[in-house]
Amino acid sequence: MGNESRDLSASGLVVRHVPEPDETYDASAHDDPNHVTGFVDIGTIIDGVFVILVRRKAAGLFADIERAKSSSASSPRRGRRVGGDG
Repeated sequence: MGNESRDLSASGLVVRHVPEPDETYDASAHDDPNHVTGFVDIGTIIDGVFVILVRRKAAGLFADIERAKSSSASSPRRGRRVGGDG
């Protein structure tokens, strides 16, 4: 395989939750046994290989999702403009 250009194919976005073992869980401390650990990897698949584009802590992302759900349930949805000139 040389250094010539190649045509590659990519899928759309793929989102994966990658939990990790939690060594800090202590049942005697009344910790929540269902708390979220690990990361959420957002990426794409290029010719069969998953390529991570961004990684976020799962607990923070899931908390953001729950806040967005409760916010949209309690108030009518408004369009929000992102970027652009004024």
